Amino acid sequence: GFVPDPSSEFLPKETYFNPTKLAEECDFIITVGGDGTALKAASFFDDSHPIPPTLALGLGSLGFLAPFTIQEARSMVDKVMKAHEVPMPCTLRSRLQ
Repeated sequence: GFVPDPSSEFLPKETYFNPTKLAEECDFIITVGGDGTALKAASFFDDSHPIPPTLALGLGSLGFLAPFTIQEARSMVDKVMKAHEVPMPCTLRSRLQ
C-alpha cells in the first residue's frame, strides 16, 4: 500500500524554489561551493531586498568570494551567532549592475 512521506510533517509544502520568498525571509546566507555559488546566491536579491550577511565556504583551492573552508564552517557559524557579544570583522562588497 501507500506509505505517506514522514517529512511532510515538518517540511514546507512548496515543491519549487521561490527566490522572492527567499529574499523576503532570509537574514543570513551560508553558501557551500565557491565564488560562483556565492554570486548565484547574491543574484536572488535586488534593491528592494539587499543581500544579507553571507558566509561563503569554498570547496576548491582558490576563492576570492568564498574564503572559508568547509572545515571552518562550525567555528565561523558559532562566531556569527555570537557576534552580538563579540563583534567580528566583515568585508563589505559592492555589486555592479
